[in-house]
Amino acid sequence: MISRIDNYAGDLSHILFGQILGVSPGDLRLIVIFAAVVLGVVALFYKELMIISFDPTLAQTLRLPAERLRLLLLVLIAVTIVLLVYLVGIVLVIALLTLPAAVAGQFSRRMAWIMGIAVLLCMVFSTAGIALSYPYDLPSGPTIIVTGAAVYLAVLAVKRLRRGLGQSVR
Repeated sequence: MISRIDNYAGDLSHILFGQILGVSPGDLRLIVIFAAVVLGVVALFYKELMIISFDPTLAQTLRLPAERLRLLLLVLIAVTIVLLVYLVGIVLVIALLTLPAAVAGQFSRRMAWIMGIAVLLCMVFSTAGIALSYPYDLPSGPTIIVTGAAVYLAVLAVKRLRRGLGQSVR
């Protein structure tokens, strides 16, 4: 279907790996607006979304509109995925959704803190990945993900090393 479009160029690699360096100012404004809406809705319905995510029985007991909240959560996830597909491509979306949260989960057990740290880490991974990709002429999307994976592995290694040192001292 895509090949039937008049201005089809034949290269669909941007769907797989994104085109973060090709984001226009108009696209950036649209991304910022949708991201702000997603963050605003999450902040507004934080407690309700947590309840339906972790304890649907409690949601029924509290007479929350569980099905509507579940659909709202799915829509928020879908919007986030669409924004990420445009930036880093479909192949790397899962990594960009999970790596910052996995790293943040090593530093906190409170969901609000994990979410905040994950957002900051996502910004750091993106900035560092782009900064590393430019001088070495590497694709930006995969470099962002490799940067996040390296940080995750480093955090796990430090945590394991600390645990090992703590046991050997005793």
